[in-house]
Amino acid sequence: MTQTITELFAGKKVLITGATGFIGKVLVEKLLRCCPLLSHIYLIIRSKNRKTAAERWEFITQQTIFSRVKEECPDTLNKVTVINGDLMTKGIGLSESDRKILEEEVELVFHSAASVRFNDPLTFAVFLNTRGTWEMIKLAKNIKNLLCFLYVSTTYSNSHLDVPIIEEKIYPPTQSYKTLIHLCETENPDHLALLTSKILGKHPNTYTFTKSLAEQIILDNCKELPVVIVRPSVVINSIHEPMSGWVDNLNGLLSIIAGISKGVLRVFLAKESCSLDYVAVDYVINSLIAAAWHKSILKEKTNKELTVFNCAYGNIRKATFHDVKIYGMFVAKKYPHKDVLWYPRIQLISSSALYTLSFYLFQLLPSIIVDTFLYINGSDPILVKLSRKIYNASYALQLFTSKSFVFGNTNLSSLWKSMNKEDQKIFFMHPPEDMTIKRIIAIAHLGLQKFFFNDGEENLHKNTSRLNKLYWADVFVRIIIYCLLIWSLYNISIMILQYSSQNI
Repeated sequence: MTQTITELFAGKKVLITGATGFIGKVLVEKLLRCCPLLSHIYLIIRSKNRKTAAERWEFITQQTIFSRVKEECPDTLNKVTVINGDLMTKGIGLSESDRKILEEEVELVFHSAASVRFNDPLTFAVFLNTRGTWEMIKLAKNIKNLLCFLYVSTTYSNSHLDVPIIEEKIYPPTQSYKTLIHLCETENPDHLALLTSKILGKHPNTYTFTKSLAEQIILDNCKELPVVIVRPSVVINSIHEPMSGWVDNLNGLLSIIAGISKGVLRVFLAKESCSLDYVAVDYVINSLIAAAWHKSILKEKTNKELTVFNCAYGNIRKATFHDVKIYGMFVAKKYPHKDVLWYPRIQLISSSALYTLSFYLFQLLPSIIVDTFLYINGSDPILVKLSRKIYNASYALQLFTSKSFVFGNTNLSSLWKSMNKEDQKIFFMHPPEDMTIKRIIAIAHLGLQKFFFNDGEENLHKNTSRLNKLYWADVFVRIIIYCLLIWSLYNISIMILQYSSQNI
């Protein structure tokens, strides 16, 4: 009889990178809570902002994400050992003693460390996302009892391709990762910055480009190591575990929902019919654990083949930007935030020229008006600065907000079916039928409100009262803008008529 997931992890020692990130935190929490017989977890963390690696991890364990672990199985936190290291450096910055411990004791590796920012300089992104993966592979080759090396990629690593379906396979690279790493190690970063667009080619940003290169590293080593790749799509808040709606960032879809809820996002460059593939972080984590289990129990012959899992559910729970717009405004008005800066209202515009015009009229101009009032009242004016960021982000995300991507998930579906009912219950990966996009956005909104903005339900009445006042203020400002627009068009028309009459 095949081992269950919890049976496989019993007595095992695991190495995780990226434990301070969104996915990494939830992965550690899930393993501690649902695999209590696991022997040990090693975390590679770098020192940052005058805090040691151990201090950074201690701070993270005080966050809400670990409240259930502390309540249900507090002793498991003692199974975590923090190792000082830095994936930005060669050799990962490990001491010889720490490296020896990992090589002797670790059996499963989850490599999730990465920078997810789209606008990282090429050298930075290559060193962390690509060379960091290569350095981890070098470490893995010396691990004596390695059962699985799991690499966390992204479905959008192949967003440069013009294909109907991005399948669960490795596509041919556009550049050599060895050449790129060598260039970044030897050339002036400023010179490479000037060549970035040419080096990226059809890749939209340095993030997807360097993640694609990292996949090539995994492919090149699949004959020597038991490797597997899991590609999540757009990762959002938790749906079920460890608590509904938990989130600690404003990345991707969450930034749009928060922007609508706070009233700072007025116009956005997106095609309403464009679909967006998203996946809750708890589904991602369960997919990672299940994929590592699956790889570990394979026979030696099959173990030398690379399996890719697209952790994407667009074929099951499809959402469009129109859905995000409608339901985002609905929940923002039903459960308003306490610090709403303006009444939630958003327009989605697919034309770049029309978007730019609308941005100046409905985003920047109201921001100037609100910032003026904030300044007069002694508060810091922030909306104009935020509007600039929104404008830049809109164009950075244009490929993903104007083109619908379809991701094949046959391998992921097969993985789910290969799990027994006990594992499916603990490590659920299949969205329930009643999990609609409306409900998901509501969970995301309430999760942001509670865990990110620290706004309790007890403020609902007060927040609603404030929102009603903002509604009339919004109406007043919109009337002013439309009057200015009509006045401007009228004067332009008069000038044109006068000019025409003088030339007759």
